[in-house]
Amino acid sequence: MRIMDLVFGAEYYLRIGYSTSIDSLSGSINDRSIGWSLAAVKLLVPVEHIEASAGSHDMRMPEEVNRG
Repeated sequence: MRIMDLVFGAEYYLRIGYSTSIDSLSGSINDRSIGWSLAAVKLLVPVEHIEASAGSHDMRMPEEVNRG
């Protein structure tokens, strides 16, 4: 699915009020979370990301390298 399609879908839900004053995303960063974040920023809805795991500290994994 293209990110633009995800943005339009998320924007629909944010516009009709399925969101609180802040939008929380949990888990890994992927197309869905990027699309949702772009829609929220476009509509001036604050966004926060909640990391769902403590991490493995295995620096061979891209997610752990990004975590820093």
